[in-house]
Amino acid sequence: MQTNLRKKILVAYPILLCTLLIYAYYPSITKLDYVWDDLQLFIFNPYLRDPELIWQGIFRPILEGTTYFRPLPLLTFCIEFLTQNNANPTVSHLVNLLIHLANTALLCAILFVYSKKSNNKLIIIITGSIIYSLHPVLVEPVAWAAGRFDLLVTTFSLAAVYSFLRYTGWTQAFLTSLFFFFALLCKEMAITLPIAIFLLKFSQDRDSFYYSVKKIFRPDGIPLWGSLTISLAAYMAIRMHYMPEILHTDENLARKFYDIPHHISYVGWAFIFYFKMVFWPFSSLNPQHPLDPLDMTKLDVILGCLACVGLILLTTISLRFKARSLILLLCFAISLLPVSHIVPLTIGGNIGHERFLAYPLAWFSIFLAQLIYSIFLWGNKKSKKVTAFTFAAFIFCWTIYSSAVIKITTPLWQSDLSLWSWVLKVNPELPYAALNYSIAAIREGDYESAENMLAKNESIQYSPKDAIFVLLTKADLQIRKGNAEIGTKLLEEYLLQQGIKSASDYSIDEKSKDSSKMKGLYAILARGYIYQEEFSKAEMVSDMLILSDPHNASSLLFSSYAKYGMDKWSEGEHLYKESTRYFVPAGVEEAAKSRSIFLSNLCKNHENSTPRVCSQFRVDNSINSKNAYR
Repeated sequence: MQTNLRKKILVAYPILLCTLLIYAYYPSITKLDYVWDDLQLFIFNPYLRDPELIWQGIFRPILEGTTYFRPLPLLTFCIEFLTQNNANPTVSHLVNLLIHLANTALLCAILFVYSKKSNNKLIIIITGSIIYSLHPVLVEPVAWAAGRFDLLVTTFSLAAVYSFLRYTGWTQAFLTSLFFFFALLCKEMAITLPIAIFLLKFSQDRDSFYYSVKKIFRPDGIPLWGSLTISLAAYMAIRMHYMPEILHTDENLARKFYDIPHHISYVGWAFIFYFKMVFWPFSSLNPQHPLDPLDMTKLDVILGCLACVGLILLTTISLRFKARSLILLLCFAISLLPVSHIVPLTIGGNIGHERFLAYPLAWFSIFLAQLIYSIFLWGNKKSKKVTAFTFAAFIFCWTIYSSAVIKITTPLWQSDLSLWSWVLKVNPELPYAALNYSIAAIREGDYESAENMLAKNESIQYSPKDAIFVLLTKADLQIRKGNAEIGTKLLEEYLLQQGIKSASDYSIDEKSKDSSKMKGLYAILARGYIYQEEFSKAEMVSDMLILSDPHNASSLLFSSYAKYGMDKWSEGEHLYKESTRYFVPAGVEEAAKSRSIFLSNLCKNHENSTPRVCSQFRVDNSINSKNAYR
């Protein structure tokens, strides 16, 4: 009777859990737009939407100046965009939610296999899966389209762990190594997966640590560990072929460490941040978690170093006494190594991000499930009843509170403006947040809010990296407000300070880490020249941008306007049509309206200097009007 009840619960539980997850995220998940890096990755990037450019797109670094190599998630976006002939944020976020559901299902499967010999596997399965699925730190990777990188590395990492636990022999070796390879193609943090698998195997065997290491090189260990080595070697070969270098570091952050203990303490604080977020995430949820090494006191340095000492002690005790719960906690810590700033990360001065916990949190959930199950085994019948009641109360409270936090937090990702308003509310003195809020306000056409924010933060000492973006934002704002002369002057003065005296000296060094910054500067400058009707300068700048990236829609559009202004109708039309190929559908409509307004104003004010363009524009307008009438 009791066995049948447990089987029914095991069948019904995944359905109930999926329902809870959908309730927590729906309907907010369907109302979210592309935000933050999504715009650069998907909206302004034709390489994931044009069939002829896809293979170039998926094997490029996802952001210029980095070595982030993520071909598999990018391929899923390509398939998504091509099947819809558009980039649809609702679909992107629903796909993310489905991947999170799949990850939860995989974790349930792992917990089921892992607890096969346990008397009450329900406790382990329910604890681990409910903590993972409804953990508030996972709002970020689900509610942010670009969070798919973290979700998919979790999917394939968990699939590898399941294959390791479920199968044996060559089947185990093939599936585990295959999923490990796929996980690496999703995100670099999967690199520690073989260590976690070794520790999991070590926790299940009766052998000592030394003998477990020796078993790797025995005939029965070669299929698994040899296959994992081949997968890693294949990945590294592909990565070295497509990436400009093996890895990159945040040089600005690295320069702030005045000695090795200072760097070690920063690594320690990264672990403190991640442990805090998994144990108690409710008070600290936010896309930004800044920590400047220069702001660390001597006490902070000591505490950070003590955290690293604590991790060494955890490793020693886990391996020495073979405590299963502690080994699982060690797997959690090891999975965080790639995002702990051992190599300084380029993440905007943040100590960490919540999305980085998507995969490590699975290990933490297994650890907590094992720990709670171990507590259940202690004591007499009476104490076990108290423990059962406490466990049920904990699960109930966690479910209600976490669902409510998810419900409240998800809508904050609705737009760039709502996102950066939230960041500013939590971090009012954060320059990066103020800058991004201003950029978001400009995109929304709220120039007054952007100007007020920039003026409010005029006295802030921005880093050299952020200072140039503040300048670009100010210039862009002035140009869009109709003060093109002021905006272009700001940019020209900056270029003069860099030793670039005239338009004929403008250039972009593709090998420079500042190339993306300079492209942004020249794009704004091209817009300014068009607004000022300095079409020869606009032509020179936009043609340089096209030479750098022939598939950039905005550069092509600016160049077409410059050609129109110089009475070159055919060239302008060719460039305009080429630009519409690389815009998303909404961008094509916006470009058509913008072109119509530009040509109308051009022919109204400069018909004598652009007779061919104006004549052809009127002919086209006449034809379009007749077609619309029909």
